[in-house]
Amino acid sequence: MEKAEGSKKNGIIILFIVLSLSYFISSFHRVALSVLSVPIMEEIDITIDTISTLGSVLFFIYAIIQIPCGHLCDRIGPRKIMLVSLVITSLGSLLFGLANNSTSLLLARMVLSVGISTVYIPAISFVRLLFKNEKLGTFTGGLLAFGTFGTVVASKPLQIFIDHFSWRICFYIFAALSLVLSIVIARLTKNIKMDTVQSKSNDLQKSKGLGLNTSFVLLILIFTACSGAVQSFQGLWFIPYFTEGYNFSFESASNLLLMFSSGYFLGSPIMGWMCDRFDTKKLVSIVALCNAFIWVLLGTELVQSSGVYLMLTLLLLGFFSSGMTSIGFYYVGKYARLDKRALITSILGFGGYMTTSILLKLMGSIISSSGGNMGKLNMIFLIYSAFIFVAGVLFIINKKEKV
Repeated sequence: MEKAEGSKKNGIIILFIVLSLSYFISSFHRVALSVLSVPIMEEIDITIDTISTLGSVLFFIYAIIQIPCGHLCDRIGPRKIMLVSLVITSLGSLLFGLANNSTSLLLARMVLSVGISTVYIPAISFVRLLFKNEKLGTFTGGLLAFGTFGTVVASKPLQIFIDHFSWRICFYIFAALSLVLSIVIARLTKNIKMDTVQSKSNDLQKSKGLGLNTSFVLLILIFTACSGAVQSFQGLWFIPYFTEGYNFSFESASNLLLMFSSGYFLGSPIMGWMCDRFDTKKLVSIVALCNAFIWVLLGTELVQSSGVYLMLTLLLLGFFSSGMTSIGFYYVGKYARLDKRALITSILGFGGYMTTSILLKLMGSIISSSGGNMGKLNMIFLIYSAFIFVAGVLFIINKKEKV
């Protein structure tokens, strides 16, 4: 009996690692264009406007697929969605690696976007079903940390890789890895019974609406602002912001991106661990205000002239941004109705990714016409800060907690 129980636990941990690797791939593709933009423009001879479109289309598709994906996860469970998403991701990676003009790049990017946009909701749904309330915050944070390690790899390590090998090889590797993971997940989950709303129809009565109270609405606003702000910055314009606006070398800007990504990697597990031990509502407010303060530092150019302070600021920006993601997903997993958890998670994602899609194009227009002056972009940073601050304060004032 004990041996069977131990084997089951080992199987769950292995599945958790494989799911995390899947999210790792999704995170890598979301932000890799920030480093790859220069070598792609040089090899295929495309403009910065085309790069902007490639960045924007991914987050636009990512956004519009979130809610249908969340609805399906609540209805049929995460297994089938995860398997299909990894196969599509594999195909998109292969096509992007083979692309040789702007049209083929865009089509490949669209296929890739469909694949990676349907990874994290089923992955989080798996975690909620496997671990339920036992260390849910820790494992949610662990999933996001393992996944967002992809953003670390997509910074300095990716720049080193493309210095020695073609950027195309990178996409071939990820195409193969995605396909392998789909096969492994199919085998690991074949005999695992996953509870869905349909399987619990005797215990749950179908109810109308999402069950969103004021706390959830404010959480969605905070999550949307924090996620959209940092993803648009990290996902494409991080390096151009520092190289064109503040005369950093490409290597120095890559080092700054690595520092940011390191903070992003650390924030998820630490905040997830804290969610299991502290008042989640207080954590939402504190982390929101920290995000607001950091955007003020960047927007007022208080840290750009000092290498040490700038690196620390970017480390903290990554830390508290990913921390908000862990807290947001934990909050939904703990307080949302069982039959709406994946759907509400998808609403968080929709807000963040749609905002990212819009901001990518806006920031691209500003940078391409800035002539090296980042004043307008810094003003946008201050707008981020004001919005997050107001929503965070309102969340503190609001007293309702449960749905």
